[in-house]
Amino acid sequence: MLGLKDGETMDHGVATTHLSTLRSDGLPVDQPKRPPLAARTWTTNPAARLSGFVLVAGATAAVLYVLASLIPAAARTTWWAPVQATFLVVPTVVAYWVVGRFLERRPLTELASARAGGLVVGLLLGVVLVSVCVAGIWVLGGIRFHGVQTPSDWVRMLSVAGLQAAVVEEILFRGMLYRYAEEGFGTWAAVALSSAVFGLMHLGNPGATWLSTVAIAVEAGLPFAALYALTRNLWLVIGLHFAWNISQWLLFSIPISGGTSVGAVATSPAGPDLVSGGAFGIEASLVTTVFLGGLAVLALLQLHGRGLVVQPFWTRRRLHRDG
Repeated sequence: MLGLKDGETMDHGVATTHLSTLRSDGLPVDQPKRPPLAARTWTTNPAARLSGFVLVAGATAAVLYVLASLIPAAARTTWWAPVQATFLVVPTVVAYWVVGRFLERRPLTELASARAGGLVVGLLLGVVLVSVCVAGIWVLGGIRFHGVQTPSDWVRMLSVAGLQAAVVEEILFRGMLYRYAEEGFGTWAAVALSSAVFGLMHLGNPGATWLSTVAIAVEAGLPFAALYALTRNLWLVIGLHFAWNISQWLLFSIPISGGTSVGAVATSPAGPDLVSGGAFGIEASLVTTVFLGGLAVLALLQLHGRGLVVQPFWTRRRLHRDG
């Protein structure tokens, strides 16, 4: 898979088997190595890395679209959804790997094969968190259960709401936006920025309001950023994101950010929208927002307590100069 092999070493002699969170220069292991100012090239510029990502992703997507055009329309059945998902997933993964290895010139520790077990942890965590939120909303009268049923459109849901959303969004928001912001402005700014932008991205969803946008920033953007900052493991947040979406949609028939669904358990919102989330789903519920936002705060306190907060570049520069 992507990243490191067992026994390979990283910059400054940090062993990959330990997957240390910080390097000797104070940056996380998943940040590009910053050479002395006089030796820096255009490849260390975040804008250059972002441009490289867009170019590689665009070229890869173009190749896939050409290949897909050769498939007869009659062959494009229900199973066409996973193929369409690859049009975004594969270019995103390829571009991220190319930028990491050839522009940033670093091993992709956040996607190291030795850390792929985080995917399972994330999947289990996502199911548990959704189940706890649903249980809390049910106790407060915000959801009704109507029995079991046969899920519909599950292939497309697993492909688009699951695989595509989890991989693409986590690479863009945690693997790129968060890392680039943290490299320059430190951990706290990166957490705030990536969470806010993640919430704003959902403003255009069906039934979205400013309240639901803030809720998603707090209950999803903030926990995902905090968990990534604490673990430096993209596998983990990808698994969590996948399970969070699929558990709502295919397990509890709960809309994901305003979308409709038919899952294994038939449910419907009840009571005040602040409790149930209304037509937007439990992501707009105050119960979900408070619960997951609280967990994110605990993770950030753990991050601070373990001394893993990366300072802004001007603070690191001053400390290096004074030390």
